[in-house]
Amino acid sequence: MDQEMNQAFFIYGEAEENPMPDGWTRNIELFKAFNSDQFEVKNISLATCENNHEEVFRWCKIAWAQMMRFKKVYEEGGLYSDCDIVYYGKIPAINDCDHVFATEIHGHISDAFFYAKKGSEIIGEALEKTMSWIDRKMNSSDSECSVYDFMDNASVGMISSLVKRVTGMNFIDNKQVHMSQEEFGGKFHPENGVGIVPFEALCRHSQFNWIGWHQCNGTWRPRSPEGVDMRSEAKIRFNKV
Repeated sequence: MDQEMNQAFFIYGEAEENPMPDGWTRNIELFKAFNSDQFEVKNISLATCENNHEEVFRWCKIAWAQMMRFKKVYEEGGLYSDCDIVYYGKIPAINDCDHVFATEIHGHISDAFFYAKKGSEIIGEALEKTMSWIDRKMNSSDSECSVYDFMDNASVGMISSLVKRVTGMNFIDNKQVHMSQEEFGGKFHPENGVGIVPFEALCRHSQFNWIGWHQCNGTWRPRSPEGVDMRSEAKIRFNKV
């Protein structure tokens, strides 16, 4: 029986000014090569969105891209993936799931890779929280914010808390978290509609991952030339609009 085709969204907010880095283009091509039987890729930029929420884009491209990942999945349903995920293999069949979330270290939940059906309550609330944070910041006198402020209110910290609260699931001891590729057998084994991607399948920095590796470059994991984590000092700057 053929699998139902799903959408997979990749968002690049810099497309107006800078071409997508070659490495990210390769990542998307790898995704297509492994998953063309299950996903139709949609590359999202301001232009492809017909300038939707352009005022947010001009104010802060990072915030726009964050909002659009939730908006696209909530309104259309499908998978969101960051462009800096290097794909090593297929994503398990997703059609038995209402949601799929990827675990990060210590049971956190990634906002870099998630799936939901159209109209998801969880993704709808994530979109609402993100838009509320953007509205507060745009209507304040702030010219910047800390990375932690962003993460806690509109990014990984927010989505982790939200998913755990709504699902009531344990993302450390759950059996899906500890299943091997062989145990998955090419498909998710969701509980109450929720499929979980093990840390070792996607988010661990290892060539032995079986879905891919989230490189997590840039703003969220800034490091000094000596390799020191600089997140506590990093800022996200806003433009006047």
